[in-house]
Amino acid sequence: MHNGEAGGIRLSEPAVAALRGTRPWALAVGGLWLAGIVVGGVTSIFFYSVFMPPGMTPAMATGMHALTIGIWAVEAVVIGVLATFALQYGRRLGRLATAPGEPGLEEAFDAQRRFWTAIGVAVIAAIALWILAFVAAIAIPVIVGVSHAA
Repeated sequence: MHNGEAGGIRLSEPAVAALRGTRPWALAVGGLWLAGIVVGGVTSIFFYSVFMPPGMTPAMATGMHALTIGIWAVEAVVIGVLATFALQYGRRLGRLATAPGEPGLEEAFDAQRRFWTAIGVAVIAAIALWILAFVAAIAIPVIVGVSHAA
């Protein structure tokens, strides 16, 4: 039993049901990422505004605050792009689920490809940033300790 057919492509009822079931998750992920931009930004800016790590001068704390805002801005752009791809994927799945056929299937597959390409690039970039953060977590205390010892 088939629910949709166009251009020789048939989508079975289980396939359409799977698409309908995937759609809310794609939309939820996109929405949660957008909410995360706001929550992450507010908490990181608040943390460095209120708390100054021991041994840091006010100038160093100001620098850390500026760095935090800069990092948050980059994260906001990256997560915003990922959220946009997730939301587009969810919308295209919704269109395909309501009107199954070849054009909708091609759009859904294209949105899926773009979504996972963006995720892949973001993961590679995150791994590189984690390595930099690890090195910085070791180097900054050493440098701060050396400057205070002198």
